[in-house]
Amino acid sequence: MIRSPLFACAILSVLLVSGCDKDAQEQQEKAVKAQAEANLKASEARSESDKKAATAQAEATKKIAEAQAGFNKLVEDYRHKATTDLADLDKKVEAIDARALKATGKAKTDLQAKLTQIRTSRESYVADLKSLESGQASTWDVAKARNEVKWGELKTLVEST
Repeated sequence: MIRSPLFACAILSVLLVSGCDKDAQEQQEKAVKAQAEANLKASEARSESDKKAATAQAEATKKIAEAQAGFNKLVEDYRHKATTDLADLDKKVEAIDARALKATGKAKTDLQAKLTQIRTSRESYVADLKSLESGQASTWDVAKARNEVKWGELKTLVEST
């Protein structure tokens, strides 16, 4: 009789152990499956993040290109206007030069002195204009303002002659 309860306990132990093994195996399979799902979700999240980053970078690159194109147009428009204004001013200087050739005495000396000032001022203005064309957007406003002051001085000098 003692053997019977021992035998029953042994069978029960075997069943419990095999049941635990089966439960452990199920738990291991669940863990592997959960890890695979987590890896898949992480991969999808990385992929989505990479797509969003690439889209944002493309948009930023496009905006930078548009801003650069706008700045280049601003510089070109200013250069064109300045060149046109300078050509008009040069015609006035030629007229002054023609007057200086016809003038005599003190008038001729005064006109020649003014023409020297005008040419010096013009050279300085043109040099600033060239540096303005190759300047950067960050210094554009300051350089343009300085150039406009020089233009005003040159124009006044010519008009007062």
